[in-house]
Amino acid sequence: MEDIEKIRQQLISSKYSLGKDDILNEKLIHLENEISEDLVVVDLEKESIKIQFNLNENYYFENVKDIFLNFFKGDYTIKYYFNNESLLYSKFIWKNKELKKFNFKTKYGFLRCKKINKIEQVQGIAWE
Repeated sequence: MEDIEKIRQQLISSKYSLGKDDILNEKLIHLENEISEDLVVVDLEKESIKIQFNLNENYYFENVKDIFLNFFKGDYTIKYYFNNESLLYSKFIWKNKELKKFNFKTKYGFLRCKKINKIEQVQGIAWE
């Protein structure tokens, strides 16, 4: 629980504590944070990818500090897979090998079994 309190205090006092809908690097990216006595939620949205940290109820509790720190260092990549400008799915990939098991895939729409003809890769954003 000490780690959670340290992260909570860092969010409250640090340069990472942005207000709702603050725009970063002139891209379609924004951060929302909500801080209360028993909950810290940080959401990052880029287009339709949403990353959420619920520090008190995180399923990956043993790695929450590493996830949090690597996220704010920008140590991740997002890959977008397209078919003729239509987004089929995206992958969120951690660069840290120890966090690879927390990579995830987001599918956009059901019954889209089309051939991928374009892949875009976006590097993580360092929040410094």
